[in-house]
Amino acid sequence: MPKPRSTRDHWQAYWSQVRAAGVQDTYSTDGRVLREVLRATNSAPSRLLEIGAGSGRDACELVSVGMRVVTLDSSEASLGLTTRTAREAGAHVVAVGGCGV
Repeated sequence: MPKPRSTRDHWQAYWSQVRAAGVQDTYSTDGRVLREVLRATNSAPSRLLEIGAGSGRDACELVSVGMRVVTLDSSEASLGLTTRTAREAGAHVVAVGGCGV
């Protein structure tokens, strides 16, 4: 069976469902993104661009250690979810619509 392609329409539909159901009902990276950034840089960089905003949870974790985070995603549903997640966490995350390709 062929693997589904990662398309804007796929992610728009996925993040629309998550937005309706709630962030807690989608996958979590369990802090892996934050750990890998800190390991790779030996400290928290002052600015970070996250391509593929997803739910915004990773961006909020990155902000919690002092980073300024900009997220880039082509899905309006993801950007809306990221903005809501950041607002609820009291984190300042800049969500930008666009394609990283």
